[in-house]
Amino acid sequence: MKGRFRAITQVSLALLLSLSLGLVTALPSLADEAEHESASITPEQAEYDLDDPKAVSTRIDWNDATEVISIADDKGDEPEYTVEDHYDGTATLTINDSYLKDRLDDIGESVDLTIQFNVGDPATFTITAIGTHPSIDPPEAEYDLDAEDVPVETNITWRSATRVVSVSEVDDDGTVVRTLRKHWDYDVDVRPDTLRILPYYFRRSRETNIGDVIMLRIDFDRGNPVFFGITATGTVSATIDPEEVDFPVDKPDYIETRITWHDATYIRFIRDEYNYKLTSDEYTLWHRRDYSLLFIGDDYLSRLERIEVPVELTIQFNVGEPATFTITPPGDLTTIDPDQAEYDLDRPVALNTTITWGTATEVVSIVDDADPPYTLVGEGEEPDYTVTTIYDEDCVDTGTATLTINHSYLKNKLTDIVGEHASVELTIDFRFDDATFTIKATGVQPRLSPPKVEYDLFIEGHDVETNIIWGSAGSLDSIVDGDGYELTGADYSVVGATLTINNSYLVTRLTDLGQTVELTIDLDVGGHVTFTIEAAGTPPKITRIKPEGGLYCRVNRHNVEVGIDLGSAASVESIYEEIYEPGRRTLTRDPLSEDSDYTLEYHDDGSSMATLTILGKNETDYLAERLTGHRESVELKIEFSNVRDPLPLTIRTGCFIATAAYGTPMAEEIQVLREFRDGYLLTNAAGQALVAFYYRVSPPIAEFITGHPGLKPIVRAGLVPAVAMSALVVDTTRAEKAAMVGFLVVALGAVTIWATRRHTRGT
Repeated sequence: MKGRFRAITQVSLALLLSLSLGLVTALPSLADEAEHESASITPEQAEYDLDDPKAVSTRIDWNDATEVISIADDKGDEPEYTVEDHYDGTATLTINDSYLKDRLDDIGESVDLTIQFNVGDPATFTITAIGTHPSIDPPEAEYDLDAEDVPVETNITWRSATRVVSVSEVDDDGTVVRTLRKHWDYDVDVRPDTLRILPYYFRRSRETNIGDVIMLRIDFDRGNPVFFGITATGTVSATIDPEEVDFPVDKPDYIETRITWHDATYIRFIRDEYNYKLTSDEYTLWHRRDYSLLFIGDDYLSRLERIEVPVELTIQFNVGEPATFTITPPGDLTTIDPDQAEYDLDRPVALNTTITWGTATEVVSIVDDADPPYTLVGEGEEPDYTVTTIYDEDCVDTGTATLTINHSYLKNKLTDIVGEHASVELTIDFRFDDATFTIKATGVQPRLSPPKVEYDLFIEGHDVETNIIWGSAGSLDSIVDGDGYELTGADYSVVGATLTINNSYLVTRLTDLGQTVELTIDLDVGGHVTFTIEAAGTPPKITRIKPEGGLYCRVNRHNVEVGIDLGSAASVESIYEEIYEPGRRTLTRDPLSEDSDYTLEYHDDGSSMATLTILGKNETDYLAERLTGHRESVELKIEFSNVRDPLPLTIRTGCFIATAAYGTPMAEEIQVLREFRDGYLLTNAAGQALVAFYYRVSPPIAEFITGHPGLKPIVRAGLVPAVAMSALVVDTTRAEKAAMVGFLVVALGAVTIWATRRHTRGT
């Protein structure tokens, strides 16, 4: 008996000590440490000269500090430094050049150093890189378009810079047009310091004309970029006017243009686009004071009648660029209206346009833009196109015709409303002219409704569905996921407008909340649509359990109440106990019976909550029959109707001292102790250790108290200071809590002496 009483007294003492320790650790220090005056540095900012790199120093006024603990930059790196103490309350802090040369690479860069002293606040030392920007001389130069293999040069004054990083061509807004390649477009010679823009770069820029300016931006490893302007110079080419004339239908002897020579003096040759070089008999020059007339004679014009115009003549002069002289079809241009049309895949019919002939009288050919091009057939039983002359009411030719592109051609050419099969461009040749007729397929774009769904990870056999709004499409060609895997017939099904992605596919792709699968669905018309499936769901979980920890106190039988959040589950299907069979390593299920072993109540507030009560009040209830010894437990599994994994629930025997003393776990005093435990003891390592010790030794002592009711008043008396102190700690200010520390020490000794003497008299 004395041993049991001694144990009760020790546990009560441990409770009071743990409560006091929790309070002390939770309170701020009653006496604040006297504030120390922080060290300071002068100056707080300094410069690091890239032209003359060396260590950077500042003076430290120690004040109450005595040493530098650490220095770190804004990247967390620790620089190399020295501190020279002058023993007069100051010191010199030097940041070594070995650190600065690696940390500060360019003019204007800076680093913030945080200097931590042994007392007080840290100081900040900012070091900024300075230096002289590089330059070039001259900043402008000329490039002779007539010259070959002659580079353009400028001299570099490096100053803080050490190398050229890049050379780029920029436009008027400073936007990079192209980046020059070293050793191909430019080169740098450091003896002497010269930048050369090589001829290959200018050959790549042949669109440059005389007077044009190329602006180059030169970026160095340090400092601002510089700009190098290069102006194109060279020989001014001869020009002709007009540059285009009509073919002489009425067959005059010649056509003419005027030449302004500029720097040129004579014609080297004239060649047409068929690589035919005109002879001296086929053209003539008549010289005037400021210009010359060029005549193309009938000897060459008769040749054009055989090969059909238009034609371009290239006139090459002795210097400068050649001129182009174009001979075009005569008269009015042949046109079509409209020059664009739509082919409706939902209602496919032939398409028409109207030809206004002009000088032309027939369609020579129609060619589409396929690769290779296809020439449409205009004759036969099923032609690709037809041309029908339009007459007025008096049967007079109106000079127009109807061009019909037949459905027999269009149905094979235009099969989609997106991609390469969604449009075709037809080039119609009228001999002296041509026109373009563009036809675009139209229709209703297919889509999904909804385009994104959720896949519940916790529902067994869960397929997902979406509806296909077919539009102009008629069938589904393929489904491919983001990993390039093409789904097979076992992975999905299409019934009418419903697309179903089977669980057998999804269960291998989606295993964690938030994961997604993006499926690309290709249809026969309309390209593809995207279907996104995201892993979601809420697993069932236990939200609360009474008594805490799932303890069943067999000496004062009670039910165990469990709060359950069903999550994605629809309902509880069964509750069973897993039992190991003797001599076997397998588990067997021992199902519990509803109403006799447990009750289940679903909340009717629209939430997913339910209350499960495992019965144990009566001696015939499940817990009373199942848990009959000390430190026994049952492992229950809660199985849900549509969730893969059951939810585990453990109930073990055991009572706590406070519960045994007050006779019920719901007593107000116990609730106060719980709040103090959660708010103060469990927030620190020492309190957690004491609580764990209490949980370990409490159940057997609680059973002893329950079996000896005469001890309950003594234990309750011993807990009075703990309960009172806990209530004050939870509901009082910091100053009141501090005063309680001293009181608890006195109260602890008084209660212990009183309980010991009373027990001695009773004995």
